Amino acid sequence: MPLNYSKWDQLELSDDSDIEGHPNVDKRSLIRWKQRSIHEQREARKHKILSIQAEISCNKVIAPRLHDIRAKLGSADGGLKYFQQLVEQLQTNPSPEAPPTNAKDQPTYDAMVLSLLLQIWGDAKSLPEDEREAAVLGGLDKHIAQLTEHTNQLEKDLAVEEKEQRKHITSEDLHEGFENKVRSICYYPSQ
Repeated sequence: MPLNYSKWDQLELSDDSDIEGHPNVDKRSLIRWKQRSIHEQREARKHKILSIQAEISCNKVIAPRLHDIRAKLGSADGGLKYFQQLVEQLQTNPSPEAPPTNAKDQPTYDAMVLSLLLQIWGDAKSLPEDEREAAVLGGLDKHIAQLTEHTNQLEKDLAVEEKEQRKHITSEDLHEGFENKVRSICYYPSQ
């Protein structure tokens, strides 16, 4: 059975010694620049993946809330009265639940939903009263569709970034095999 060494083609070395450069530039400097470039790209990719994952998880929390609001607004006992009560409740008694990030001034989920509802209301309040409810429903539908489309695009971007990350073998990907951390102690009773 032939051995497959193709995985080593993807090995990304940060200390390539075969770097060709300008004769007036020190070869060690070129190697350090290449190392720094590789490490910066790797860190930027990790940061981008983490931010995309955080945004996707946030959208997956907000989307069901918007669907529930849409369902209640479209029902017979919903309408603008429910919409106004919901906006008032979000303004006076918001939930402290927020995305798990360390960002300064991170808005809560309720603050995000409230901002969206106020934006929809701002577009609909200038219309005649009999058209406001339809405008609110239409605006909510439009934003739900945009959120879904944006989340799908983020998932595609995440797949591309993760594929690019897997193209390169780094020291973080290497694991020691056949390592035994359990020490066995043999006890031989005296006879």
